[in-house]
Amino acid sequence: MQNIQISENSSALHNRNSYGGVAGIGIAFKKGPVTFSPEVRYTRWANESFQANGLRTNLDQGDVLLGITF
Repeated sequence: MQNIQISENSSALHNRNSYGGVAGIGIAFKKGPVTFSPEVRYTRWANESFQANGLRTNLDQGDVLLGITF
């Protein structure tokens, strides 16, 4: 396995800032003074921000979140 080092000025980092579309769904449950808010999100990034030595950015991102409020 190769040891790959990426610095702040590396040419492999060609899109430091990107944009994308997001879709999500969530619901809130209240139990006494506590509210639970589970959420699922999907993001499709427009640009790869990293590509070097056969490694690259995954343009699809999934997130599962849980909000807890008092």
